[in-house]
Amino acid sequence: MGYKAVVCDVDGTITNSSKIIQTLGIEVLRQAQDKGCVVMLASGNVLPIVYGLSTFIGLRGPVVAEIQLSFAEDWLWASAAMEAEVNRARD
Repeated sequence: MGYKAVVCDVDGTITNSSKIIQTLGIEVLRQAQDKGCVVMLASGNVLPIVYGLSTFIGLRGPVVAEIQLSFAEDWLWASAAMEAEVNRARD
């Protein structure tokens, strides 16, 4: 049985020590998603940054990030789409 989900840290995992995104890491995440895995980014950075990065590199899974209450209402709209991806992974 294959993996249903992959969670990837950002800093030092898909970026190098200079915070430059490594294209090989992005390619691997996209390949996992293309094979049916829910791919999620996780970071201690704030939600708008992590969500923007996830969208920019073409991921459809949820993100795990620091959330500040002032941003919460503006970002809740994204939770429905993310919940759908998580539910798909559970099936």
